[in-house]
Amino acid sequence: MCPEWTLNHQALLSGVGIGLGHRVILDPLIAEGLLEHVLPDWHYAPHHVHAVYPSNRFIPLKVRRFVAGFADHLAAMGALINDKKA
Repeated sequence: MCPEWTLNHQALLSGVGIGLGHRVILDPLIAEGLLEHVLPDWHYAPHHVHAVYPSNRFIPLKVRRFVAGFADHLAAMGALINDKKA
């Protein structure tokens, strides 16, 4: 876990105030009753997520599989919005 999230995590769980975070991290805490939604209709606007790796003519199979698997994982959580132009 990154240090910024650890600090935010501790502050939220200590009841210091309200905060923002990714649903992936917050939903389990909400399900356990450790946190609650205070502004359930408010959210960040959707934004792009990019997989960045060195430009190469041949992308290693393990990199392609990781990116595909991560995209599938995000899609299964409802975190992806398909905004590709037809």
